Amino acid sequence: MLKRIQQIIATRIELIHNFRVARYNKKISKKLKNANPSIISSNCIGGIIYHDLGLKFDSPTINLMFRPDEFLLFCENMEGFLKATPKEIQYDECRYPVGELTYHDSTIKLFFMHYKTFDEALVKWEERKQRIDFGNIFIIWEIASEHGPDKELLDRFLNLKYKNKVLITGERCSSNDESIFKVKLYDEKYFSGKILTYTRKGFSKKRYLNDFDFVEFLNTGIVKKAD
Repeated sequence: MLKRIQQIIATRIELIHNFRVARYNKKISKKLKNANPSIISSNCIGGIIYHDLGLKFDSPTINLMFRPDEFLLFCENMEGFLKATPKEIQYDECRYPVGELTYHDSTIKLFFMHYKTFDEALVKWEERKQRIDFGNIFIIWEIASEHGPDKELLDRFLNLKYKNKVLITGERCSSNDESIFKVKLYDEKYFSGKILTYTRKGFSKKRYLNDFDFVEFLNTGIVKKAD
């Protein structure tokens, strides 16, 4: 009986939570003026933004992740890498499909962690890369560290040719460039993907990501804290 009561309570909490989240996402999406951004992200942040704003996935970097340095390499040579077709590789450390992209002498890995098969991931990659608008690109790079990336990687990020870019990282990052958004998140309680979780499990309508005003970013390219 007690277990049944707990299940009913949990179900109702989930329904209330989903309702509040949907209402909040609808509210912020009304402020969006840029309806077709191409979000190039290093992990699932881009996909979550697309989902929460109800936008079409106009980017191939959905449901996958890059290694930090390889994401920068991809951004530095995006058009070249996108001319190549990902090739499946065997990667014993992962239980999900992994692909490689090669451009000239450079190779990067694509970790398709939310796909069951490589063929499924490849179809979505090829389909979505056709939708990229190179005049409407927004780069999102997360470095889950209190201190941010090392100087070499930070300089490469700051020198990317794309004007609309943001590095989401820890408060102790040495740079105060306007394209860096610092969050107090990457401490001893951090776990992978925490930025995409809700601030109070079961009750909050906001993710930790919502501290970043990604609607303003997509509208104007300005990196700022949400109101």
